[in-house]
Amino acid sequence: MRGGVTVTSSENREPLSSDERAELLQALAEQRELLLITVRGVSVAEAARRTTVR
Repeated sequence: MRGGVTVTSSENREPLSSDERAELLQALAEQRELLLITVRGVSVAEAARRTTVR
């Protein structure tokens, strides 16, 4: 339990080990950085616009 929240994996519902949690947080941080690079220079209006691809 961390900060009043129990973190579990979706498949087996066992609490994540601190190593698994650290790896997950690192992976999310890396993906966030890649997303920020992708959207660099995109205005709020452009980001809010819906695509026409279905």
